[in-house]
Amino acid sequence: MLHASPDMPISEAMNDALAASRRGSRSRVEWIKDQARFAAWLDKTHPEVINWSDLGRKVVRQYINEELDNRSPNGKRLALQPITQTASHMSREYQVPNVTERLGIGTELVKPPAMVLVADVCAFLSHLKYNNPRLEAAAALQGLAGLQLQEALRLTWDKVDTKNGRIEISGEVKNSYRNRAIPVCSRVCDALIRAEKRLKIKEVSGPVVLTERGLSYARSDYWRQFSRELRRAIRRWNPRIGWTPKDLRNCLPTFAAMKGYESSLWEQYIGHAPAGISSRHYIARLTCASAGEEAELAARMDTLRQAVVDKIEHLTKDNSTEPDFFGMEWM
Repeated sequence: MLHASPDMPISEAMNDALAASRRGSRSRVEWIKDQARFAAWLDKTHPEVINWSDLGRKVVRQYINEELDNRSPNGKRLALQPITQTASHMSREYQVPNVTERLGIGTELVKPPAMVLVADVCAFLSHLKYNNPRLEAAAALQGLAGLQLQEALRLTWDKVDTKNGRIEISGEVKNSYRNRAIPVCSRVCDALIRAEKRLKIKEVSGPVVLTERGLSYARSDYWRQFSRELRRAIRRWNPRIGWTPKDLRNCLPTFAAMKGYESSLWEQYIGHAPAGISSRHYIARLTCASAGEEAELAARMDTLRQAVVDKIEHLTKDNSTEPDFFGMEWM
């Protein structure tokens, strides 16, 4: 709820901006962490700066130089979002000057994203199929269905439909656009079916990807353990390749860009917020149908399948017939 005056404490202004945003639960957690970090620095260096009207551009620049200097431009941009987005919010709602406008931070990463090709992902999945089958489904979901690492780890069996070849990503997500139901290629379905067959006891709402001890990687910070395991598996498959676990998600965007397939449907498929006005307002959200509306859902899945999945299906056929005994690691 908005205050009657722009002259409010900085924390309340940031809380108002966060409440007015469309951030998902995970993204809100990151906002709160960055907000607390800024508040602690401000209390230490500028205790006199209490209200939003006290915050000047010089203070923001000092914070960047003292606390964020070792980060990439994109890292700085993300850490500054509670400040920059609150500044935009206050400017819109109360017509106060935006003290963060045109800071010139940029969005460059420390290093450019790795090029992850469909053929290489399929080769890696074939390696996992025989050498580390417990990780195969998660890698397939990231590389060939565009899920983020933690989206793959949070996926539960009640949101998997191998019969119709589709999955649902919902619940704890970064923002509303991450909530989606999507069709997946047969290579992903095959990996999910193998994961299901390996289960001794299948819990309907249990996680698809499990640790060696049968626990969920989505608990606490277990995802870091998964990341380490997948990183080791990548190195054992090909020591020369420079992927990190989260790079697998780059596969579909790379393929779409190289083939000229980029569209609002591809963006919806991988859970990106639409960039343009047309995509935001005039392209139907094809990934938000209720699972109960079977006919409508099927029609929407067909649209996404034609726009995305059919483009990669023939490239992802699993032709591996023999185990890769090099670096064999049964788990």
